[in-house]
Amino acid sequence: MAETTATGGLWYHVPGGSPMPGLVEIDREEAARRIAEACSAFPEVAAALLFGSALGPCRPDSDIDVGVVRRDREAEGAQGRFKAGLRLEGALMHRLGDLDGHAFEVTVLDPDQPLFAMTVVSDGRVCHVGYLDAYTDFLEHVARGYRENAPRYERALDEVLEESIP
Repeated sequence: MAETTATGGLWYHVPGGSPMPGLVEIDREEAARRIAEACSAFPEVAAALLFGSALGPCRPDSDIDVGVVRRDREAEGAQGRFKAGLRLEGALMHRLGDLDGHAFEVTVLDPDQPLFAMTVVSDGRVCHVGYLDAYTDFLEHVARGYRENAPRYERALDEVLEESIP
């Protein structure tokens, strides 16, 4: 629930918490520039997207979400992909630091998780493309997986909601 304070500032309430100052805008142009610059130092990054709350008005304590598409994933095996992804996330977050007090949160996108990946590529903002072929292959894989899984997911969600709402 939003309230206007005596100073005219916008406040909102966190359930079970105290009011927090109003929403802020993150400098998306600077965030995109920094993401592109940082990703260009990593040859395994095929593309990077800015997504999440930083794309619009957000809470003052919001982070800046970055989705990263890796290339050359096939030869690593599942455990190798996981470890390489964690190393890349950590290295990119270290390089990016923060922007006006907003930390960057890097997530390596998994093409085998098409529901989340499709949300990022559909709603996100592309900041860096290092390898267009690898990025378009990723998009194709995600789109196929989304087409196959989204209807099933929506049916299951509808069933859960019907059972849980009297």
